[in-house]
Amino acid sequence: MNWHEWFRRHRNRIRSIQPVVTLDGITLVGVLKMSATLNDLQSLPLSIEADDAAGSAVPLPAGATVAFTSDNPAVLAVTANVDGVTATGKAGTPGTANVIAVLTLPGAAGAAPQAFTSPALAVTVISSAIASIKVIAGTPA
Repeated sequence: MNWHEWFRRHRNRIRSIQPVVTLDGITLVGVLKMSATLNDLQSLPLSIEADDAAGSAVPLPAGATVAFTSDNPAVLAVTANVDGVTATGKAGTPGTANVIAVLTLPGAAGAAPQAFTSPALAVTVISSAIASIKVIAGTPA
């Protein structure tokens, strides 16, 4: 079975896409779901992963940094974690936001750093469950 046949059979079960970039013998795999849905009380951990050519997980090279950004911080505010390669998205008002990750690898001696940009992760924030009700008075007639 070729790749296209496999994809057609499994497309409804696929949960993530792993864009692959190979640099100096290390294959960097950004594990990114195409979309995520959370309620306005939740947070969303954000990360990328590096795999070698054999598919085994390897740590990111020393000095690597990842910057995550949201195009709509009112819906999803993204805060970098202290490790420099992960972040947390905190839900806000209901709506949609797109999150992008930029991986920056330090350049070799005298070389410029290299940057790789991920595809967008579409995040939908929905209202959480009803927690209370209130009576609202209308205009007296």
